[in-house]
Amino acid sequence: MKCESSEHAIHILQHQIHCLTEKQTDAMETETFVGLTVEEAQQYEERRARIMDLVRQLRLLESAA
Repeated sequence: MKCESSEHAIHILQHQIHCLTEKQTDAMETETFVGLTVEEAQQYEERRARIMDLVRQLRLLESAA
């Protein structure tokens, strides 16, 4: 049971990282061609910090599995 819940948690973290990374890619494209507003730049930084946190959590789960 523990293995299944760990695998599920890993899958959820991977999905969250993927979705946030796609948003980051979109923001980088916007920055390149149009520029980001102050609010968009702040959201970008918040997503970057969230991705880093999720990656740390994922590494901990994967090492424990």
